[in-house]
Amino acid sequence: MDHILTECDVSGQNIIWKMAENLWSHTGKPWTKPSLGLIVGCGLHMYTKENGRVDNGLSRLYTIIMSESAHLIWKTRNEWRIETQGNPAKLPQPGELKNKWLAKLNKRLHFDRLSSDANRYGKKATKRSIVYNTWKHLMSPNDIWDFSYILSGVLVGRVSGLRPARAPH
Repeated sequence: MDHILTECDVSGQNIIWKMAENLWSHTGKPWTKPSLGLIVGCGLHMYTKENGRVDNGLSRLYTIIMSESAHLIWKTRNEWRIETQGNPAKLPQPGELKNKWLAKLNKRLHFDRLSSDANRYGKKATKRSIVYNTWKHLMSPNDIWDFSYILSGVLVGRVSGLRPARAPH
């Protein structure tokens, strides 16, 4: 498992972790190279504010980035090994990995937006403050709630800002 998540070239882990690092750089916090321990324990990592209190939004963002990235790495490696029988000619391409990673994070952002709808979910809705504090490092405050904006990363896997979502054809 350690090899697949942190060393294997087939899994695309180097590309995915680089994208995660680039996204995390928008928080202003240092990035630590992922290890199996950090990946498995990503939900336990707590970031603190200047006043010493836990920054739940930043801690949640770290958990999302780490867990979604690790899942994509694991899934990519298994798809290559099982569906293509490990055919070297069918290795995942960097552009494909980048698109899948961005889609995964955008789905998570979209889910957070939807799950915060108190009209629909009442008391079970995710608090808007939690969603806001999670994504505020990556988006402007108004764009967090604007469903027409998505995270984009066209330039070498780094988040280059926001762009309007394309209208369906």
